[in-house]
Amino acid sequence: MPSGNLKHENTSPRFASLVWPSDGCDRNRASDLGIAVSRFRYLGDRLWLAAAALYAVNRLCVKQLGVTGFMHDHFNDLLLIPAALPVVLALHRMLGWRLNDRMPSVWEVVLHWVVWAAVCEWFGPAVFHRGVADPADVVAYLAGGIFSWGWWNRGALRFAAARSRGF
Repeated sequence: MPSGNLKHENTSPRFASLVWPSDGCDRNRASDLGIAVSRFRYLGDRLWLAAAALYAVNRLCVKQLGVTGFMHDHFNDLLLIPAALPVVLALHRMLGWRLNDRMPSVWEVVLHWVVWAAVCEWFGPAVFHRGVADPADVVAYLAGGIFSWGWWNRGALRFAAARSRGF
């Protein structure tokens, strides 16, 4: 459980803090902006919960109805970053590879977009002969990643916009 000691929390992750903060104090300082921001809640993140639910509904219900077009071909691709990145970052946190609970950085989103695009659209089709390489999927992964990063960092973005207007 989070102890309020950020130094300790950054070096000794606990699984319970990856889902729900327990002490009601889920704030820390964003050193780059100097403002209080919410901790990333990993598997308790609302965007992750929504994306995982939408993925399941689309995969298990909508596709079974024989729907074609965007919902069949690209909707789940939009959900890759918001549905998968929190799970991967939670694993990184448990293994000690991620040393903070800040919202995902632009570099974390971009790195995972590049890796997943390469694996899903090049490596998988070329090596395992599974799936079809589709550049539109890569664009959908990117669109989902941009939206996700903006959602996760909306508080800092609002602060930065207000600061630039002189407020």
